[in-house]
Amino acid sequence: RTTKISRQPASSRRPTILASNLKNDSATRSLPKIINDANLVYSATKPYWCQPYTIVPTGLGAIATSWWVFHSGLWIMLAIGTTSAVILWWFVFLVEYPKMVLDRDP
Repeated sequence: RTTKISRQPASSRRPTILASNLKNDSATRSLPKIINDANLVYSATKPYWCQPYTIVPTGLGAIATSWWVFHSGLWIMLAIGTTSAVILWWFVFLVEYPKMVLDRDP
């Protein structure tokens, strides 16, 4: 499989994706494929502060901080809520968004 993304002027902000055979069954996507897709899509469409290499550490920091601050009593529910929100954020922006962009018909 080959996938190419060409950069367009900053005014358009939409990548042109030339791809062959990108239709994948999401149940069979491997972790390396997911990581490659995320890097491919985000490197062409998002600024440096919204790349996978910043999304993951920021999420880990939010999870660690919430568990450190809210580690006892009923406050633990806030830590669980923060963890759930971060995991959902990761899933949407690191798994589903790149898949959606790569699976659309060019």
